[in-house]
Amino acid sequence: MELVRCFVSVELDEKVRNRISQWIEELKILAPRLKWVSGSGLHITLKFCGEIDLSKVIKLENALQDAFARTTVRPFSLEIGGVGAFPGLREPRVLWLGVGGEEDQLSRIVEIVEGAAEIVGLEREHRPFHPHVTIARIKSPSDVPVDLIRTISEHELGQLSWNVNAVMLMRSDLRPSGAVYSPIAKYNLKQPEVSR
Repeated sequence: MELVRCFVSVELDEKVRNRISQWIEELKILAPRLKWVSGSGLHITLKFCGEIDLSKVIKLENALQDAFARTTVRPFSLEIGGVGAFPGLREPRVLWLGVGGEEDQLSRIVEIVEGAAEIVGLEREHRPFHPHVTIARIKSPSDVPVDLIRTISEHELGQLSWNVNAVMLMRSDLRPSGAVYSPIAKYNLKQPEVSR
């Protein structure tokens, strides 16, 4: 039985990903002991599915295909907001960038994804959806220098926005160097048809 670690996500466009990657390179100098996310790993997770049987992944792929074919979700725009941490900046475990813009469209997509996942037997996420882009994971709060918290709280990434045209089902393979992501399926968003 092959288990596949997977998640459903929205990708960033290349310009936004490159700008955040440059900023992460600057932050790495201040906090080299953190596990910083590589540029190719930057995304917004809509649902983390965990390790599931390959047959269930195929069912999920099909359920998502059906769900997006039945529902019209137009492309929409998102933007990068401020910096935060889970559970908080006092004892951070995860550093993230907030996401703003057309969040109502993003929430609608999360509902579609949750519905499709439920059909194939995956448990619905009970925590409220908090859109974010993870930039670093932290083993010990002592690895986080005060300078880093000051720098990220005063950061100025500039206006970073992009258009979301698709939702991705992604595979995540854990390696010693970090997770490696590869696409399983892509679901394009479509404009509603105009009736004449």
